[in-house]
Amino acid sequence: MFERSLKQDFMEIFSSKGEAWVRAHLEEGGWTAPQAAWAREYLHDCNLRRAEDVEEARRREAEKGLQISAASVAIARASAEASRRSAKWAMVAAGVTAFGIVVSAAQSLGWLEWAKHITK
Repeated sequence: MFERSLKQDFMEIFSSKGEAWVRAHLEEGGWTAPQAAWAREYLHDCNLRRAEDVEEARRREAEKGLQISAASVAIARASAEASRRSAKWAMVAAGVTAFGIVVSAAQSLGWLEWAKHITK
């Protein structure tokens, strides 16, 4: 029990002083074997936390990329649908224009003279 509370005290000291301080003092070698072991454990925990933080940052970046990709797909679908609608109405307009040209040519050539009696 005594060793556990002493270890906790040292871990609190390590946390308050920081990783660089622990590394420097560990290299000096002025600690007892249990203290040095606790210091190495603290440094190992620091490395694990740093690796977890890096992994979490990578995961968040991957999620952002996935969200951006999904948004791009939605925009592309909307654009394709708008293009299809535009093409449809362009074909309708071309058909109406062609019909108007045919009627105008027929009228100019006198082919519609027979229809004058209907309008009177």
